[in-house]
Amino acid sequence: MLYCKKCNVKVRTNHKYCPLCQSPLGGEAEEDDQLFPDIDERIDTSGIMIQIFNFLCCAIIIVAFMANWMMNSKDWWAVWVAGGVLCMWVFFTVGLYKRKNLMKNAMWQLCLITVGTIIWDVAIGWRGWSINYVMPIAGLITMAVMIIIAIIAHLTSPEYMIYFLMNCLHGLIPCILVLTDQITVIVPSIIYVGCCALFLSALIIFQGKAVWSELQKKFHM
Repeated sequence: MLYCKKCNVKVRTNHKYCPLCQSPLGGEAEEDDQLFPDIDERIDTSGIMIQIFNFLCCAIIIVAFMANWMMNSKDWWAVWVAGGVLCMWVFFTVGLYKRKNLMKNAMWQLCLITVGTIIWDVAIGWRGWSINYVMPIAGLITMAVMIIIAIIAHLTSPEYMIYFLMNCLHGLIPCILVLTDQITVIVPSIIYVGCCALFLSALIIFQGKAVWSELQKKFHM
């Protein structure tokens, strides 16, 4: 360890001069004498992964159009391939940028799936599969995923309450569609609406104060 004869102190650094009197230090510096530990330099690979994913999306679209063109097909199926890749790119990008908050990420994905599949259903000729199956099933899966996240991550009620309420609010959409006879296959939607009603009842009965407190914060009541 380095030593200052003038100040009669030991200096636990690798400096050449005493930090008190600026006199030359004697002795030899050791590895354990470093004031701060060495930090391993880590390479952030997320940027590279995004670039590779973007390139793969572009490559799939280009190859699809090339194959469609070479086949001389009158049906431009490559457009639907491009649409599917674009949807996948949106879901991946949102999931990546919202990865720090998994609950918010889950709700973003649910909203994107709901809107994206309805647009897709309309674009290919309305058949109703987006509201008959995708919307309620995606809502149920999102609810289950958020419950698992809350349990595993040991989240407190302020950290998950608003997202559970948003999930239950999403359940109103299939409920309204069922009541207005817009849904032809009602079983998935009724199961989803029932689960949302049960879940909302549990939140109000067991954590009513937390629900009210969270609503006051969000709406400045």
